[in-house]
Amino acid sequence: MLAEKQSGRVIGAQIIGGQGAAKRIDVVAACIAGRFDVQQVVDLDTGYAPPMSPLWDPVTVAARRALSLL
Repeated sequence: MLAEKQSGRVIGAQIIGGQGAAKRIDVVAACIAGRFDVQQVVDLDTGYAPPMSPLWDPVTVAARRALSLL
């Protein structure tokens, strides 16, 4: 995840993967279009459907990491 240093606004991300990658690309694209900052991405309430998805969505994990670097 790539964010502007001053505003924290999400400006890009790289996603590599198989099943579920398209959903995550859509989430990041919507966040960019909506001009979300990294904290807003962290606060998103994404769907959780065990056993098909991890407890922490990879987009949320990336946003938390980006937030810690800002």
